[in-house]
Amino acid sequence: MINFNIKDKKNYQYCGNINLPWDKVEKDLELYKEEQSMNWSIIENSVQHTYNDDSKKVQDEYKKYGYTKHNTKSWKTTNFEPKITLSWEKLILEELPLDNGIVALHRQDPGQVLPWHFDRFYMLKRLYPNDKRPIYRFLMFMEDWKIGHILEVENTILPTWKKGDVIVWHPGTLHLSANVGLEKKWTCNITGFLKDSE
Repeated sequence: MINFNIKDKKNYQYCGNINLPWDKVEKDLELYKEEQSMNWSIIENSVQHTYNDDSKKVQDEYKKYGYTKHNTKSWKTTNFEPKITLSWEKLILEELPLDNGIVALHRQDPGQVLPWHFDRFYMLKRLYPNDKRPIYRFLMFMEDWKIGHILEVENTILPTWKKGDVIVWHPGTLHLSANVGLEKKWTCNITGFLKDSE
């Protein structure tokens, strides 16, 4: 299991590296590299609009700053009904201290950004409205870092990463993601209720 200390208050924690069947993962990434069912992640037509009225308010606020459906696109396996589920997701969940975990493979193409925000966990709250345990989202990198691939958590820009590296930050932590490089950026969000929490 990965190493996670809930008492650590740094901007983010490096939790370790999960080894997956990378040949299979790479084939799956190749399969979805041109998939065009994109989520306008913060602006319009987002599946999140159905989860919580607050999400529309947040998205409307970003429009004021010049974010549009053209520069905030992303592709996720949770954009589909039913969700696209990949065979290696269960291997990730076995390593994380989460109940009811949802794994979401995420592709951010060159020129796309996810501006400064904090996660609100609309989907999990909708699915489990009576579970009041803390919700955490771990981030796993599916490929080695490439030039132009950016992740910033609070006031820290992450340095280079390796495929399989896992990080986490506390709920409510501001962060952003951008791809100002020339190659697609693949990550995986794993969201769930923290085990053994009161």
